[in-house]
Amino acid sequence: MAAGTVSRDVRESDNDKAFIKVTWVLTTADPAGEQVAIPDFNDKTWTIGNAAGDAFGGATCSLQGVNASGDTLVTLNKAAGGTTATAAAAATINTIENTLFVAPVLTAVGVGATITVVLLARRPNILRN
Repeated sequence: MAAGTVSRDVRESDNDKAFIKVTWVLTTADPAGEQVAIPDFNDKTWTIGNAAGDAFGGATCSLQGVNASGDTLVTLNKAAGGTTATAAAAATINTIENTLFVAPVLTAVGVGATITVVLLARRPNILRN
């Protein structure tokens, strides 16, 4: 399972901890991202396959979520259009659902795939102007 690297050091957040960034690197040999629990960060924007050296090799990345650890992950939906949140080429996707756990998964692993998935999530902050 591809471990997610969690970073709370997002410069644009003005240090109010309203943003969190998680990065996974999925490969043909390691196609499932580690689940992270960030339900309080409900505005989620995913960037898929946009890093230098990324190659899809026929792979399809699915953005998935679940509300109970150990349950089967299900594919989330895009905020734009409500279709399934998947990408077979570089893309930026916002998701609708706010599940307890989220993770990217290569549902079609492809050949020689290396795909970086970056999740930037924002927590609502009623004190922000």
